[in-house]
Amino acid sequence: MPYAVLEKEIERLDETQQNTVILFVRFLLSQKAAAAKSVSADERPRKYDFSDLIGKVKFDGDPVAYQRSLRDEW
Repeated sequence: MPYAVLEKEIERLDETQQNTVILFVRFLLSQKAAAAKSVSADERPRKYDFSDLIGKVKFDGDPVAYQRSLRDEW
């Protein structure tokens, strides 16, 4: 429907219904703006480069015992 037709249809509504329609249209516009702002994970720039830190940690002890000792330091 063209905008002029919609405008005439809205004018036929009582004030409460008009306010409801206006609120709904504002909601839809805000959702459209939010969707336009959201960026998918693939499009986001990477914030950190860990390529120079890649490697493996060798740990011969018991990891649970070590974690408990760190916890008990608090």
